[in-house]
Amino acid sequence: MKKPYLKLFSIFFVRGAFGGGYVMVPVMKRYLVGKYLSEEEFFNIFSVSQITPGSIE
Repeated sequence: MKKPYLKLFSIFFVRGAFGGGYVMVPVMKRYLVGKYLSEEEFFNIFSVSQITPGSIE
């Protein structure tokens, strides 16, 4: 079985290669919420990313 961090990297690398930015948000939510983060934590992190320059492009 793959290590969890390697699996996360491969998921986001493949999906991030096509689209990136706002296309990745639903993908990140599907893979992270419930396994690594709560829905509230996910949206808090996403909200902070909106106020920092250059985080999602």
